[in-house]
Amino acid sequence: MGGMRVRGHCGLHRPVALLVLAAGVLTACTSAGSARTSPAVLTVLTCQDSAGQSSHADAAARSVGGVGSPALRGGFPGDIPRQRSKDGHLYLSWKDPVAVAPTARPYRTVTVVNPPSARLLFAAPARWATLSGTILPILSRSVRLSACGREYASYFGAIMVRRWGCVTLAVTGPVGKLGTVTVPIGVAQC
Repeated sequence: MGGMRVRGHCGLHRPVALLVLAAGVLTACTSAGSARTSPAVLTVLTCQDSAGQSSHADAAARSVGGVGSPALRGGFPGDIPRQRSKDGHLYLSWKDPVAVAPTARPYRTVTVVNPPSARLLFAAPARWATLSGTILPILSRSVRLSACGREYASYFGAIMVRRWGCVTLAVTGPVGKLGTVTVPIGVAQC
């Protein structure tokens, strides 16, 4: 056929072809079929997503690298129903608010190190309220939580596991790794 030309639009076929090719590549990279790589996506919560602020840390919290929560001590959750995520996996949740210290500016990133199947679920309060009893989004292995002003910023979050066991989390900041913590969830110790 030799290239289509439209009168008055010399050379238009090349930019249109490039645009169609770029759209095809973007569609392939962002399609729902890429669930295998989705956990690598970082969840980012800003101060607007915070559930509030407090002038002091929770006395029962375990803190690592400017991030603290009673959940980091681990324990035995009661009878918790499993929830399915969009990628088809069933998860049990170990949840408690997480606080970010004002000295952790500008942010802290929490990442699941082990087991590979564990995930993190964090959301703004309005979104968190809609998650109970629903199909969960595809969960990520990392969350970035902003430090907000001069007080501890609280965020709603959960460690999501497919079976009870030990979960190792790493806490990093802009300058690198600040610490790790292993959390026994539904088991006596790690």
